[in-house]
Amino acid sequence: MKLSNCQNNTQYTVKEVIECDFDCKLMEYGIIPGANVLVLNKAPFNGPVYLSIGTQRIAIRKEEASYIVLE
Repeated sequence: MKLSNCQNNTQYTVKEVIECDFDCKLMEYGIIPGANVLVLNKAPFNGPVYLSIGTQRIAIRKEEASYIVLE
């Protein structure tokens, strides 16, 4: 399942980050295979996805979320 299609208030494990122009940026945020990610909220109308990774909270664009595969 891709991060762009996930449910709110659900924890997932990152399975893969698909190679793209901004995959290095995602990895700097801690979005790496094996990392636990809690989806806090998905904004309506193709807005950002709000995540909690460890102690940090970030928002990423839906386009970027489509490159993250979860288990």
